[in-house]
Formats: sequence, C-alpha cells, structure tokens
Amino acid sequence: LAQFIVAESDAYHRGDSLVYETSHYGITVITDTTERSPTFSLAAFENRNDANASASLCYLCIPTVDSAEAAWVQLLKRTPRPLVGWKDHEEIAGPSRLGGYDFSSTLPGWRQSKRPNVTQKTFKVFRTERGIEFSFEALNSFFESRHLSLLNEHLLLKMLLNIHSTLVMGRLGRYQGNVMTCVRPSNYKLIDRTIRYVQMLLNREGISKYSYSDICLQCFVELELADVNEPIVWKIFESLKKKNISTQDAGSSASIHSIKTSYESRPYSASRT
Repeated sequence: LAQFIVAESDAYHRGDSLVYETSHYGITVITDTTERSPTFSLAAFENRNDANASASLCYLCIPTVDSAEAAWVQLLKRTPRPLVGWKDHEEIAGPSRLGGYDFSSTLPGWRQSKRPNVTQKTFKVFRTERGIEFSFEALNSFFESRHLSLLNEHLLLKMLLNIHSTLVMGRLGRYQGNVMTCVRPSNYKLIDRTIRYVQMLLNREGISKYSYSDICLQCFVELELADVNEPIVWKIFESLKKKNISTQDAGSSASIHSIKTSYESRPYSASRT
C-alpha cells in the first residue's frame, strides 16, 4: 500500500483530483471515500444539482453503467428508495436529489467540464481471478482474496482502504498524532468527539479551567466561522488558548462570559452545520 499512499497524496499536493473506478466493489469504495469528508473536514461528493458546490478531492465512478439510476442499482443491488410525496424533504432526499449523485461512466467527463484546469487521475479497484487489484498511475498491486467469502472479501478491501485513506490524510496534515484535529462535528457523536479532543489538547497545555459546556459553546462559535476544509478542533483549541492568555488575570468567569456573548451575538447559520 505504501506506494499508493505516497502517489495519491502527491497527486493532491499537485492540485489533482481522483476518480475511484470500480465495478464490483462500489459499496465498499463509496463507504470509505465518503467517510473522508466528516473525518477530515473535506468537501463531500458534490451533487450535480448544486451549481456552486465545492468539488471533492475524489469521487466514485462505476464505468459499466451510463446513467445515475443504473449506477445506484449497481451500487445497492436493488432499486433505490428516495422519499417520494414528502414535500418538505424531497429537496434533500427525493428522486431529483438522488439522481444528482451520478456515479456512472459520465462522471469523469462531468467532473472535467466543471474543473477544466484540474488534472483528473483514475484509481482503479477491480476484481480479478487473483483477487482484489489496485491500479494507479504506473502502480499495480493485488491482494489475495480468492478463498474468502464475499463478506470477508469486502471486509478485507475496507481495511485496506481504511489504512490507505488514513495515511493519505496524514500526509496531507489532516490529523496530528492520533488526534483527529480536522474532524467535522456534524452530528452528536462527532460534536462530543470534538469537545473531548479539545479538552485533551488544552490539558496538554496545562489549561483546565474550561468545562465541557464551555468548549461546546466555542465549538458552535467556530462552526459558524469555519470554512469546509478548516481544522475545527485546532481552531477551537487555539481560540480558547488565546482567551486563556488574555484573561488569566480576570479569572475564568470573564472568559466563559465572553464565549457565551460571542456565540449569542451571532446569527444562526445552518450552512455551517
């Protein structure tokens, strides 16, 4: 895996984007690549209905089909079931929204048309008689899976991709040590994780006056200000560290009050969450 990790991270450093191409392993590849977005604060797969969406570093392509509907059937092994008749939710989960995520053979051309000055690379993950094979640029490698059940074959691929993605992101500086400094707190679990990571970083600096609630408030302040690719854990840590330095003589209550005032004075921005 090492050569693939270096090659993909180098491609991103050059400003290139990737298309992960697979016919047999779509569900496993999409699971790994979409997990990169909340874990490392990266732009998610863009929907074709969103004219101004930020482009993701990579995308999934199933080259054996030529329409969004066929791609979803190939991915799920069944017809997809979007929300129909739910007027309040169709915009985010209806058939049109689903169709905007088109993983078919048209994907590379569409991506290139949206970003004509960006070089697109293809990372192939395919199934052969020998097992799981990776191909990227001049690199080729295979992983023995002939004697595994289908479930274990996909588990093996998921572990390989998880190792690969984690180390690619490490080479891009998307975490420090074993701390996910770029995790995006987009649900309750990740909000809690963000707060605990900030607590750990503050404790390393000998700063213990901020409670769980204080850090949570600062988390929502920073969420409204942060761009999609910014390391939110580090931003919260730096903000609280700065407040600690500036209010050492005034006591912790002044610092806590400033956090609450800062948060409550800002208009709520749903786009930041």
